[in-house]
Amino acid sequence: MSAATTTHDAREFITHHAIELADTIPDAVQVVSTDGAFLYVNQAWTTQLGYNAEEVRGMTFLDVIHPDHQSAWKQVFKTVLGGKPLHHFEMVLVAQDGAAVPVEGSIWALNSKGRPYAVCAAVRNSADRTIGEQLVSRAMYRDELTGMFNNKGFLVRATRLLEVIEDNKDRVGGWLLYLDIDNLEQVQRRHGDEAMNEAVLRTAQMLHKTLRVHDVVARVTRSGFAAMISLPPRYPPNYITARIRGALQLANRHAAKQYNVELAMGLAQMAAHAPVQDALERAAAEAALTAPGRQRAPLA
Repeated sequence: MSAATTTHDAREFITHHAIELADTIPDAVQVVSTDGAFLYVNQAWTTQLGYNAEEVRGMTFLDVIHPDHQSAWKQVFKTVLGGKPLHHFEMVLVAQDGAAVPVEGSIWALNSKGRPYAVCAAVRNSADRTIGEQLVSRAMYRDELTGMFNNKGFLVRATRLLEVIEDNKDRVGGWLLYLDIDNLEQVQRRHGDEAMNEAVLRTAQMLHKTLRVHDVVARVTRSGFAAMISLPPRYPPNYITARIRGALQLANRHAAKQYNVELAMGLAQMAAHAPVQDALERAAAEAALTAPGRQRAPLA
């Protein structure tokens, strides 16, 4: 038996047993070609998402990604094909019955002779995490009132998005937006704590509706919000602030309260490999210039 034959048989043995192993684990595993067509899914994948083998053969990976996540994941796919694996991500898949399935996992390229020929992802249903894990994660990274990321959560998630932006810098730029509710103390003083909380929630809901699902948005201080935004070069930076000002006017009108939310805003362009915290400070300083009567709360 030649060495070449032995190597070929060994590869077939490894491939066969790798598939057997993948079909026994609880995580959903998928392998797609470089153009996104499915090459393999394990039993957990078909069980959790409900597609049969015949359906999978005619699908691409974008067919099972929620429409709100597809644009961001096209960029991630290219980044992984460029040789940079993603060890943790969160996304939403679409099951065969149309149900949204939130998942988390990792994704990496399979290579041969230094070139990628497929992309492999292993995911688990993030809704299946234990209640204790969810509570700990929420306490560490989430704002209690709004449910948004807090400052710590923002720095972690914005850094990940910035990596994707830097890998696609010829197609998209990164901007950090800081927003401060300029009249929050006045609202609290005149209308009470309940009104103050309503103003914060009004702002959070407006941002959630106005910004895209893959933008990272957080409440980073008592009155301050931050957003890491990816923006194609054809859009001027004031496109962002103009959209938010229009959405804020609409939110104030619909709220029909005795008070309006007034926002001071600042924008900072992300520099290559610069810390997110630095851009956050620059954007907050710009916002403070538009509201000189108030002293901004510290971001740390």
